[in-house]
Amino acid sequence: MSYFPFFIDLDGRECLIAGGGNVAFRKACTLLEFGAHIHMVAPDFSEDIVKLYEDNAESGRMSIDRRLFCEDDLEDVLFVIAATDNDVVNDRISIMCRNRNILVNVVDDKEKCGFYFPSIVKRGEIVVGVSSGGNSPVLARNIRRSIEKTIPEYYEQMNEKLGNIREFVKATVREESDRKKCFETLVSKCDESGVVPDEEEMKKMVAEMFEEND
Repeated sequence: MSYFPFFIDLDGRECLIAGGGNVAFRKACTLLEFGAHIHMVAPDFSEDIVKLYEDNAESGRMSIDRRLFCEDDLEDVLFVIAATDNDVVNDRISIMCRNRNILVNVVDDKEKCGFYFPSIVKRGEIVVGVSSGGNSPVLARNIRRSIEKTIPEYYEQMNEKLGNIREFVKATVREESDRKKCFETLVSKCDESGVVPDEEEMKKMVAEMFEEND
């Protein structure tokens, strides 16, 4: 069964990562990009995790505990990633999370997962998540790399500016169908030139489009 790609606001939300190795480090790096508050628990941590913690500790976005996982670690967390090198511990975490209705991802064990951690393409607020349903993370990464090549770098800037003029377009263009055509035209013009106009120029383009149609 395929999984639905649920996009969720993680800003300020609490998550637990059990594990202190390379996999846990990669997951933490990705989640920090989305504003999550991360608590990591493991008997020992890699140098990369320690450095990541030092870079983020002052902001309060990350904490680490050098000890074994315990059930109390599940209090008030939105989701959990079990990335220890001990299958028994990962299985125990998965069972506890399911009993508490907490979403859990158990690295390299799809049967114990309540959600999959996607391979991610991120351009500012443009986010693409790729999942193989837990069957082949390598294939998901290859698909992600292919997608990355198709998204121009200027899309991040274009997306931000289109968002900034959205209210202007709503106020200027009455019909929803016309607003859709308006944004389609703006995107097409940016793609044709490879250049993103500033917001005032975009507003001018919108006004001109509908002056022509009056």
